[in-house]
Amino acid sequence: MTTKDSSSNEAFLTLCNALIGGVGSLPDKSFLLGGGTVTKTEALSPLQDYVEADGEVKTANATRKAAVAKARTAKIPARAMVGNLKPYLKARLGKTNPLLESQFGIPAEKPPEVPVASKAAGAEKSKATRAAKKAAATAATQPATPGTKPAG
Repeated sequence: MTTKDSSSNEAFLTLCNALIGGVGSLPDKSFLLGGGTVTKTEALSPLQDYVEADGEVKTANATRKAAVAKARTAKIPARAMVGNLKPYLKARLGKTNPLLESQFGIPAEKPPEVPVASKAAGAEKSKATRAAKKAAATAATQPATPGTKPAG
């Protein structure tokens, strides 16, 4: 039987158990099966092996189901804690710190790249601001001459 239907699997398991009981109770020590002589032990061994293996599978499945349920239950608070730790670590170390990824597994944000044109414009603006402040400072420190108003 190669069907995946659990009811047919249960039916086959029931049949195997019935055969084990029935054949085991027969007084015969051997049987003529498939063109050869087979002892009672040889005939029952595959059936008993299957029944035992099926029991192990059921136990393993029940254990797996319990483990999966436990993991799913534990995942909810773990996700909440990760949600709390990520912003904390980013605030503590800096959101662009490479330690975030190497030590904590949190991808660090890339620092914003400023285009070269913006950098050049900023440098020009800074230069113009310094020149204007210097001119205002020198004008304020020069003594007032008669007939002119002091700057400022």
